[in-house]
Amino acid sequence: MKQKTISLAVISVCLLIGGCANVGISEDDISIEEGSIQKESTISPDQCFVCGDMTRSLMSYYSGRDSIGIIHWNNQSVFDTEVRLYNDDGNELFDTDGSSTRHNSFGDSGGSITIRGTPERGFSSVSVYAGEDDEADLDQLSDVLCQDCLDEVCGFYEDEVNSGDEENISSTGYCLVDFEEKQLYTLSDPYRGYFIRDYRIRYDIEPETEEGRRIQIDIVYVPIRDI
Repeated sequence: MKQKTISLAVISVCLLIGGCANVGISEDDISIEEGSIQKESTISPDQCFVCGDMTRSLMSYYSGRDSIGIIHWNNQSVFDTEVRLYNDDGNELFDTDGSSTRHNSFGDSGGSITIRGTPERGFSSVSVYAGEDDEADLDQLSDVLCQDCLDEVCGFYEDEVNSGDEENISSTGYCLVDFEEKQLYTLSDPYRGYFIRDYRIRYDIEPETEEGRRIQIDIVYVPIRDI
């Protein structure tokens, strides 16, 4: 939320005959300060859910793959978008046909993620339905993220709050992650897409339905061609 601080200087001059004179307010007298959200991590970097080596995090399983994932923060779940396909040893699979669909839900008041990957064409379509309980719990994340990662997520949350559209606050519960670089990317306002190395990503936040507020994400693998 935006916090507005208005400095008003009023000089009243009392005249012998009564009355007073008012000094007007110029734009220079008004300063607007964006809200700042800060949290302190309670863990060391090696214990971080994203960039550390936590055994209960699937980030260690996906780490190093040249692919894009999606994180559900409050459930602390990680999913591969399957824009490219790998085996359990981290080797890319090229002999693949067709596409696959995976659906994951997070309780009655939580949202869901549906991933439709077509790795043979380097394309993935992801539908996120953000539920009312999906707003990122920053206090909870203070116990699972190192300070650097926590600062990033707080920055994403702050961007959404300062965008002025509080209806999309549930989108803060989701985030994209570059598995190779372990870099996070928000799925909230005011952004709508990224170029991440060889990946072109576009997303849109649609009006709320009975299933929740849908975030539609399209991911395309577009490497430079060898000619």
